[in-house]
Amino acid sequence: MHFTNPARVVRRLALAALFVAGSAGTAAAQPSALDFQGQNQIVTVRFLGSEAADRSLLSYQIGTTFNPGGAFTALFINNGLGATPPGTQTIIGNVAANQFVFFRLINDTQSIAQGATNFTFYSGAASRNTDNRLHVSLAAGSGTIAAGGGTYTQAFNFEDRSGTITPLADFDYNDLRFEISNTSVVPEPSTYALMGTGLMGLVAMARRRRINS
Repeated sequence: MHFTNPARVVRRLALAALFVAGSAGTAAAQPSALDFQGQNQIVTVRFLGSEAADRSLLSYQIGTTFNPGGAFTALFINNGLGATPPGTQTIIGNVAANQFVFFRLINDTQSIAQGATNFTFYSGAASRNTDNRLHVSLAAGSGTIAAGGGTYTQAFNFEDRSGTITPLADFDYNDLRFEISNTSVVPEPSTYALMGTGLMGLVAMARRRRINS
């Protein structure tokens, strides 16, 4: 008869718990290049909070294409003078189905200290940022009712430091967190192309199976 060492069982359970916890933490902060598309509905944004030491300013732009040189409208401040209280909701208005909401974060602390513009970051593609890194991760929204109607379905989490300039980013994506209602997330054209390639591969496999059967 074989007896299992209780201490060994406890160690295995502890290791398994650590693995699951680590996996969950990784899944909660998945960087994304997706843009945020309207649905011909009123869009409301709610500030959730910040775990950052630096002061950052969040603003947004609505348009059919991303334009970093265009006008952005101030939205939230996470720290310092005039900081936005968590839970604050802002209705940014109706966003058409062919329009997107683009977000910009300016790390005011680092920009002032270093006299540089390298601490301005955008949602969406990594190529929009000077360090060529993704600065937003996506998570599920709270599902609560928004001030402008609808529910908060998607949460966004910004990283506020650069991946190439000291002080380096830790990319934990919790430096400025907010959620948005009545907005869907759509892939970029390259994502559609990848999906199409995968579908064609599945069709080819199915045809080969029919021929061989």
